Amino acid sequence: QIRCKLSGHEIPCRLDAIEQYVSGKKYQKLSKESLMDLSQYKDHIIPSTKPNQEHLLFCKLTCRHINNTVDGIQNHIKGKKFQRAFRRWTECQANGVKFIP
Repeated sequence: QIRCKLSGHEIPCRLDAIEQYVSGKKYQKLSKESLMDLSQYKDHIIPSTKPNQEHLLFCKLTCRHINNTVDGIQNHIKGKKFQRAFRRWTECQANGVKFIP
C-alpha cells in the first residue's frame, strides 16, 4: 500500500489504481492548494474571528469573508474590489498615510 502525503489516502501499489487516484478530483484540488503561494497576501487575509464563521477567511482590505478554498481565495484576489483596495493600500504605504478600508 502507498500513502498519499497530501490526503493520507492509502492506495494499492498498482499502476492503474495510482493513475486513477492522481487523475481524481480530490487529488487535483489538494495538489493545487499545495502549489499556491499566498505569502504576498498573508497580512491581508486572516482567519475569521466572527462567531459561526470560523471556517471562513477575512480580508482586511475589503472587509469581506472569503471561502477557505484555493478557488475562493484566488477569485477574491483577482477581483476588482481587492485589486483596487490593494493598489490603495500600497499607495498609502508609500505615502505614509494610514489605510482606511
